[in-house]
Amino acid sequence: MATDEQRGTRGPAVVGERLHVLLERRASGAEGAALETFARLLLHRAQDYVATLADEEVAALVASAFRFYAAPGDELRARAIAPTYVTEGWDASVSVVETVMPDRPFIVDTVQAALEAEGVERRALLHPILAAERDLTGRLISLAPPNGSARRESFVHVAVPRTTDVAALAGLEQLIRDRLGDVRLVTDDFRAMLARAQEAAAELDGLARSGAGAGADASAAADFLHWLVDGSFVFLGYREYQVMTLGGTRVLLVRSGSGLGLLRRESRSAFSRPRPLAELPEAVRVRLLGDRLLTITKTIAESPVHRRAHMDDVGIRQLDATGHVIGERRFLGLFTSKAYAEEAAEIPLLRRVLRQILAAEQVVPGSHDHKEMVAIFNVLPKDDLFAATPAEIRADIEAVMAA
Repeated sequence: MATDEQRGTRGPAVVGERLHVLLERRASGAEGAALETFARLLLHRAQDYVATLADEEVAALVASAFRFYAAPGDELRARAIAPTYVTEGWDASVSVVETVMPDRPFIVDTVQAALEAEGVERRALLHPILAAERDLTGRLISLAPPNGSARRESFVHVAVPRTTDVAALAGLEQLIRDRLGDVRLVTDDFRAMLARAQEAAAELDGLARSGAGAGADASAAADFLHWLVDGSFVFLGYREYQVMTLGGTRVLLVRSGSGLGLLRRESRSAFSRPRPLAELPEAVRVRLLGDRLLTITKTIAESPVHRRAHMDDVGIRQLDATGHVIGERRFLGLFTSKAYAEEAAEIPLLRRVLRQILAAEQVVPGSHDHKEMVAIFNVLPKDDLFAATPAEIRADIEAVMAA
């Protein structure tokens, strides 16, 4: 363990004089200035993490991280290592996971969720945002605090329990790289996914005005999509499917080029090739050909981005002028805390369901039964409300009232 003298005088946002000298020995000129800036930003909130390390060890930690950060290469990089004196200049009691990529939402959440899913404890996490200038090869030219409009990069350094298992480290590194690749897909396509939701809402509004027989359902579905766009949904993926006739057989297949975010990789879809409707799983047939214009289900898989939770799968059937199904728009994402905090009776789609239930029960507005039914509706889990039919919700409310 380092002595007080070895630890120097590091503070919350200060590179002590001893550490400054040690860093100067590792780089000079423009590179030295960049290393000093990197050290200051990296160690800004690291006092607990480095408290037991000697200045020589901290200097080696910073220099190792800086070499990885500054190196040319892909704009998204990740590594998982077990630092030793021979390889990194310090014999660490931990293993280290580090990532570099252009700054964007969900990076830290996603890294932490990936580690948690693998049962890997997080001992410390540092996440400086840096304003970087690089040449065409990706080599670092200059570095500064993230001020103004300069290109911002995210650097993540996570200390985890030490392992020297090469295969385990390689697997963890690949997992983190894959997850951050998903982050890039989601954030790059975020605005496009919002635009598709707005297009779908406009399409539903048009259907509501057309008098094609689905007017009230279409209007409620359009309002619901507007609610999603207004901060109630983290859009993670989008894809369109089309129903068509091939060789006299009705089939379902992906609309080529429609995929966004997590659903951009269309070749992975079970419907990348035409599949006869008659051969579809029952749940898919009901979703596509049933009487609900908009369906909400939970995915089996957990989200690889943002937080560990089963994703919400929102499907909107597309109809032709005669009311026949010609396709589906599919949005993948997560309801936000704002969505879960809002009373169910105020949420589009659910609000209409509640009105249908109250009408079916023939309760008098403002009466005791009316108030009790609304109160019960508001405390039922929203995930259940989104997935259930009005008849199922009505039965649940009646069961609670009769208890």
